[in-house]
Amino acid sequence: MSAVGRYYDERASVEWARLDEAWLEFAVTMAMIERFAPERAEVLDVGGGPGRYAIELARRGHTVDLVDLSAGCVAFAEQQAAEQGVALRSARCGDARHLETITPGGYDVALVLGPLYHLVARAERERAIEAVRATLRPGGVAFFAMLSTYAPAYFAMRNLDRSTASGAGLSESIGARHHVVRPDGRFFTESIFMHPEAIAEEMAAAPLDHVTTFGAESIFAQSQDRLRASEPAIRSRALSIAVDHCEDVAGVAGSEHIVWVGRTR
Repeated sequence: MSAVGRYYDERASVEWARLDEAWLEFAVTMAMIERFAPERAEVLDVGGGPGRYAIELARRGHTVDLVDLSAGCVAFAEQQAAEQGVALRSARCGDARHLETITPGGYDVALVLGPLYHLVARAERERAIEAVRATLRPGGVAFFAMLSTYAPAYFAMRNLDRSTASGAGLSESIGARHHVVRPDGRFFTESIFMHPEAIAEEMAAAPLDHVTTFGAESIFAQSQDRLRASEPAIRSRALSIAVDHCEDVAGVAGSEHIVWVGRTR
């Protein structure tokens, strides 16, 4: 198994819990998915990990199939769905670059919220994008997440008390066109961090029509810890503002996760 698969096999529960801490990332992304998804969509969650998005979308009435490289994450997603009384149509192991067993043209929405930034070669990312495109119906919408080259700095500044915050190669990554991290046990598994402009340039070549680009953490990226602990009314208002501004230049550039949304032609 790849280093990426092993990493997530060992961290399924951690990745599930991560989106409690990164509540803004989850909530903004969910709001944007619901903006563009049909009322009762068929959704393919590629690289869906332990199932946070898949289970929540199924809970809201969508039909969801989850695919992930990590068997540990797939098993965790199935367990969580069963415990919460939510039905995923399927959950299986698979590679974003190889979706030949997925019904072509069968989906209204495809989520690719993790795989691209673990594919450090552009040709491999292009292969995954094309594989995902083939699963969509005409007019289907795909969400592709990438990690900003500024993300390691944002993470380090939020986590100064954690040993992992040292972020090997941090200074070299800030503002670079791209920055590749190899597994070293200190920061992350194999991944690529890309400048927002580089993401836009690369995705412009995708075989999809660009709908929008948004920052998952939006303009409150550096405040989400404090907002998470705030009163519900304050948190709700902050989320509304974050969604309203997630497509702004500041909302994109200030986020760790940049999501490019495209529609099939």
